[in-house]
Amino acid sequence: MRQALTAILSLSLAFSSMCALIGIAQSHALAAWFVSESSAIAVAERAIAAFLTAFVCFPPMAVTIALLQAKGEGTRASLLAIMRHGLFLIPLLLVLPHWLGVNGLIISTVLSEAAAGLTAMIVLYREWRRLSRDERSLRV
Repeated sequence: MRQALTAILSLSLAFSSMCALIGIAQSHALAAWFVSESSAIAVAERAIAAFLTAFVCFPPMAVTIALLQAKGEGTRASLLAIMRHGLFLIPLLLVLPHWLGVNGLIISTVLSEAAAGLTAMIVLYREWRRLSRDERSLRV
């Protein structure tokens, strides 16, 4: 089980990192698809780069939610999924744009994703340790 978790987490982190790097490298072209004014393109480039950087935080969340669901812990999985936007994003959106304007919108999303990813990593680490204990007890 731990080997499967390691493999899927590694692959998903590699894939999301690759997508983020490609998207960041092409952020100007991506922004130009949607807006034509140069000042809007500059804001969109920053937003794309920030959102794609935060995209790297998603794999731990997805893997942890899938693990919890597979273990029959749907409530914990749902709480973890809701936490990303409900617990972290909404309060940040209420505060940061007031002080930082458009940058506050961008930063809110990045901080929300980072906080959710970190929370998922903590939960995943605890589950990892529990799996280690369970595997050791099966060997005895």
